[in-house]
Amino acid sequence: MRRGRFLACALIALTAPLLLVQGLANARIAPGPIGWNGFWQAEIALGYLQLKHEDGALNMSVSEDGVHLARDALAKEPLATDGLFLLAAKERADGNLVAMQELLRVGAVLDKRNRNIGAMRLEQAAIAGDIEQTFAILDRLAITNPRLTGEFVKPLTLALENDDVIEQLHETLDEGPAWREAFWTSIPSSVTGIKNLYKLRGLTDAGTSAETDEMLLSGLAGAGLFEETLDFWGQMSGSEANPLAFEPGLGLQPVGWKVVNSGERTFSARGPNQFEVFVLKQTFGELARQLVRLPPGTYRLSAQVSPA
Repeated sequence: MRRGRFLACALIALTAPLLLVQGLANARIAPGPIGWNGFWQAEIALGYLQLKHEDGALNMSVSEDGVHLARDALAKEPLATDGLFLLAAKERADGNLVAMQELLRVGAVLDKRNRNIGAMRLEQAAIAGDIEQTFAILDRLAITNPRLTGEFVKPLTLALENDDVIEQLHETLDEGPAWREAFWTSIPSSVTGIKNLYKLRGLTDAGTSAETDEMLLSGLAGAGLFEETLDFWGQMSGSEANPLAFEPGLGLQPVGWKVVNSGERTFSARGPNQFEVFVLKQTFGELARQLVRLPPGTYRLSAQVSPA
């Protein structure tokens, strides 16, 4: 299924950086008096994991010293799941994928909060094209590692480059995953991505808020999608929306006056339809702008001006 494959590839892009950062961080841990503590020993063993992120692929290698340390840690403390993760990484590096999958399965049963095991399981589910399992693991990672949720959902932004994933994301968001609020804060950087996010927003409001809608509105304007920007602003504003989208006040950006304040010039509100303008002598530049919807024609902007 093309949609599933594309989304899976996007999610795979997530796992490698997370594992890479974790591996490099642990590689800097200095060994200490570890003989009496299996958990600490398993954490130290992660320092023997070497990672290379090349051409979109994550390559792993584990030294025999690391394997020995991990096995010894598990012998002392069977719940030291960092040790299981390291052994799974070793099996992966050696091409023993069945053994790797079993170690990951056992590790996930013993410790649902282990970020390393969860990240590798996410990668493997995505490689297999198992979208349901991929989303289930992603949800578990978001629940157990809430501070990393923003990182976990970033690849879904990449997936929005393909409009085939919109319906899949719609269905998943409506199911109420733990990461759905964070999803709407990850605004795509490309025109295609932001346009598809807007299409998705038209299908569901699951996980959205006034703040995320403002982020989407700003993203649409930043991508030059002005028609979509004004349409969305009209939806947000309701029946009271000015059909021309003109706002006499500062308003909700990018609708309403966007002002420039500098040492040379300022433009500030001083009451309904009243502004105070300061321009330094012999200087020039923009004071304010706003996005409006104007049918073709000739227009005149008038204002009453008086000295301060």
